[in-house]
Amino acid sequence: MQPFAVQTSFVALVIVGAALPLSVSGELTPKEEAEAVLNAGIPFAQKMISEHSAFDPFGYAMKADGSIVAVAAHAQGEHLSSQQLIDNLAAAFRAGATQGDYKVTAVFMVARVKPPGQSDRRGV
Repeated sequence: MQPFAVQTSFVALVIVGAALPLSVSGELTPKEEAEAVLNAGIPFAQKMISEHSAFDPFGYAMKADGSIVAVAAHAQGEHLSSQQLIDNLAAAFRAGATQGDYKVTAVFMVARVKPPGQSDRRGV
């Protein structure tokens, strides 16, 4: 396995009152945390699809403190396949979760699916 680097950048996420309802304890439920991470990454995926018709797999994660970060995995100086990028992201997320750094993670990728009886469809 090639050594890889995990690059993170912080994403500003504005939470407006009713946009993410809090549980009775004042914290987001696990479902709400997952939705917040997905809602942070989906606009970027949509932008890449509309501008470039595709994108390399990338991830978003909610850190232990509740902040949401964008995550990209790449090898120094070489082009990796989508599967290799997904594997690197999964490894980085697994390590981060084990260390208590991440509480929610999501990998965004372009996938081709073929519903029964239909032609191939592309989705995120």
